Amino acid sequence: MRNKIVRKLLLIALFLVSFAIFYVVYRAISGAEDPMSRFLYFLPFVLQILVNIILITFLDSNYTRYSGLEYQIAPLLLFSITLENIKVLNLYSVMNYQVLIKESIVNKVYFFAILLSAFTFVGLSLYQQAKSSQKSNNYILLSLLFTFFLSFFGPTIDYIGFSETYNFYTVIVGALYAIAILNLFINIFRNFEKTKLIENIFLIFCAIGNFMITIVSKNSYNYPGLFLYDLGIIGLIVLVSKKNNGNTYG
Repeated sequence: MRNKIVRKLLLIALFLVSFAIFYVVYRAISGAEDPMSRFLYFLPFVLQILVNIILITFLDSNYTRYSGLEYQIAPLLLFSITLENIKVLNLYSVMNYQVLIKESIVNKVYFFAILLSAFTFVGLSLYQQAKSSQKSNNYILLSLLFTFFLSFFGPTIDYIGFSETYNFYTVIVGALYAIAILNLFINIFRNFEKTKLIENIFLIFCAIGNFMITIVSKNSYNYPGLFLYDLGIIGLIVLVSKKNNGNTYG
């Protein structure tokens, strides 16, 4: 993602998707008999998006200060994670008996987003140590093409019970997250450095946390997932800030 236009487009797209999701959540809460309960239900999704906005803005404003490939891939990952929360449209439809966008369309976009996020986490784990961005760019392109065709032309799932989302797509997503986390653990012990150790731990937190928020829409999963995800994101921001200030871990 060295192309400035692509980074800016992803930034704009993330803001637009975030605004749309916030609007749906607002409508869902304002129309509820128990708004506080509804607010607490949607809160993990809202807070995850807010953290994504903070991080993508931070990365964009500090882009020229570092060139690590993991930060080249990050804008696409943050956008796809934000797009995963399009599932709130179907949740809204179930709660309010009002369809804003046809469920089948939301499902396809949702599956596209969760598959792309999973592939991107794998890419982060594979190309952390790469010296050239060419391989990572090729990986991203192939992942985008495969994800598009799989999610839009693959098996059709008409209904998603978001409290228990287990199907063809989520099995693939779970396998990809397992591969990404395994690779990140391997990276910890490959050319061991304290900085890489901390960075990989934060990325593992992000991966596990996002998986918990994405696959199951229950507060008992979403809040622990949000804690891990935010801990990973905040840790990465602090780590990047230290790198930019010339501080290194011994």
